[in-house]
Amino acid sequence: MEQLQKQYQELTFTDDFMFGKVLVNNPEICRRLLEVLLEIKIKKISFPERQKTIEILSDGKGIRLDVYVDDENGTIYNIEMQTKVKKELPKRSRYYQGMIDMNLIERGAND
Repeated sequence: MEQLQKQYQELTFTDDFMFGKVLVNNPEICRRLLEVLLEIKIKKISFPERQKTIEILSDGKGIRLDVYVDDENGTIYNIEMQTKVKKELPKRSRYYQGMIDMNLIERGAND
Protein backbone atom coordinates (compact mmCIF):
# COMPACT_ATOMS: atom_id res chain seq x y z
CA MET A 1 0.00 0.00 0.00
CA GLU A 2 1.42 3.36 -1.00
CA GLN A 3 1.76 5.85 1.83
CA LEU A 4 0.83 9.43 1.02
CA GLN A 5 3.07 12.14 2.35
CA LYS A 6 1.48 15.29 3.65
CA GLN A 7 2.85 18.72 2.92
CA TYR A 8 4.44 20.40 5.93
CA GLN A 9 1.60 22.95 6.05
CA GLU A 10 -0.97 20.13 6.33
CA LEU A 11 0.56 18.55 9.42
CA THR A 12 -1.22 18.85 12.76
CA PHE A 13 0.02 18.22 16.29
CA THR A 14 -1.35 14.66 16.13
CA ASP A 15 0.85 13.70 13.17
CA ASP A 16 3.78 11.60 14.40
CA PHE A 17 6.42 13.81 12.81
CA MET A 18 4.98 17.08 14.12
CA PHE A 19 4.22 15.66 17.58
CA GLY A 20 7.81 14.55 18.07
CA LYS A 21 9.30 17.64 16.49
CA VAL A 22 7.34 20.06 18.68
CA LEU A 23 7.97 18.25 21.97
CA VAL A 24 11.65 17.44 21.43
CA ASN A 25 12.61 20.84 20.03
CA ASN A 26 10.60 22.76 22.65
CA PRO A 27 11.35 21.28 26.08
CA GLU A 28 9.28 23.99 27.79
CA ILE A 29 6.17 23.00 25.80
CA CYS A 30 6.90 19.36 26.59
CA ARG A 31 7.25 20.13 30.30
CA ARG A 32 4.03 22.14 30.38
CA LEU A 33 2.13 19.42 28.49
CA LEU A 34 3.20 16.86 31.09
CA GLU A 35 2.21 19.20 33.93
CA VAL A 36 -1.25 19.84 32.45
CA LEU A 37 -1.98 16.21 31.58
CA LEU A 38 -0.67 14.74 34.84
CA GLU A 39 -1.67 17.65 37.10
CA ILE A 40 1.80 17.81 38.66
CA LYS A 41 4.63 20.35 38.86
CA ILE A 42 7.91 19.63 37.11
CA LYS A 43 10.84 22.01 37.58
CA LYS A 44 12.93 20.80 34.70
CA ILE A 45 12.98 18.07 32.08
CA SER A 46 16.03 16.81 30.31
CA PHE A 47 16.95 14.80 27.28
CA PRO A 48 13.68 14.83 25.35
CA GLU A 49 14.25 12.08 22.82
CA ARG A 50 12.08 11.31 19.79
CA GLN A 51 11.50 7.74 18.62
CA LYS A 52 13.65 6.20 21.37
CA THR A 53 14.15 2.50 20.75
CA ILE A 54 14.59 0.02 23.58
CA GLU A 55 15.61 -3.50 22.52
CA ILE A 56 16.59 -5.67 25.45
CA LEU A 57 15.07 -9.05 24.70
CA SER A 58 16.76 -11.59 22.43
CA ASP A 59 13.53 -12.27 20.51
CA GLY A 60 13.59 -8.74 19.07
CA LYS A 61 10.34 -7.56 20.63
CA GLY A 62 11.64 -4.08 21.33
CA ILE A 63 9.69 -0.88 21.56
CA ARG A 64 9.86 2.56 19.97
CA LEU A 65 8.64 5.41 22.16
CA ASP A 66 7.23 8.58 20.60
CA VAL A 67 8.82 10.97 23.12
CA TYR A 68 11.00 9.89 26.06
CA VAL A 69 11.77 12.45 28.78
CA ASP A 70 13.09 12.49 32.33
CA ASP A 71 12.78 15.14 35.02
CA GLU A 72 14.97 16.53 37.81
CA ASN A 73 13.94 13.64 40.09
CA GLY A 74 14.82 10.93 37.57
CA THR A 75 11.18 10.19 36.76
CA ILE A 76 10.80 8.84 33.23
CA TYR A 77 7.89 9.99 31.04
CA ASN A 78 6.87 8.26 27.84
CA ILE A 79 4.57 10.50 25.81
CA GLU A 80 2.62 8.68 23.10
CA MET A 81 0.16 10.18 20.63
CA GLN A 82 -2.97 8.05 20.23
CA THR A 83 -5.60 9.18 17.74
CA LYS A 84 -7.71 6.00 17.83
CA VAL A 85 -9.11 3.92 20.64
CA LYS A 86 -7.45 0.50 20.53
CA LYS A 87 -8.46 -2.35 22.81
CA GLU A 88 -4.84 -3.49 23.33
CA LEU A 89 -3.71 -0.08 24.64
CA PRO A 90 -3.68 -1.08 28.36
CA LYS A 91 -1.54 -4.16 27.61
CA ARG A 92 0.76 -2.17 25.34
CA SER A 93 1.15 0.49 28.04
CA ARG A 94 2.13 -2.14 30.62
CA TYR A 95 4.59 -3.73 28.19
CA TYR A 96 6.17 -0.34 27.41
CA GLN A 97 6.48 0.42 31.13
CA GLY A 98 8.10 -2.96 31.75
CA MET A 99 10.61 -2.40 28.96
CA ILE A 100 11.42 1.08 30.27
CA ASP A 101 11.98 -0.40 33.75
CA MET A 102 14.17 -3.20 32.37
CA ASN A 103 16.23 -0.62 30.49
CA LEU A 104 16.70 1.43 33.66
CA ILE A 105 17.68 -1.63 35.70
CA GLU A 106 20.15 -2.70 33.00
CA ARG A 107 21.73 0.79 32.95
CA GLY A 108 22.04 0.91 36.72
CA ALA A 109 23.06 -2.72 37.24
CA ASN A 110 26.43 -1.79 38.73
CA ASP A 111 24.99 0.59 41.36
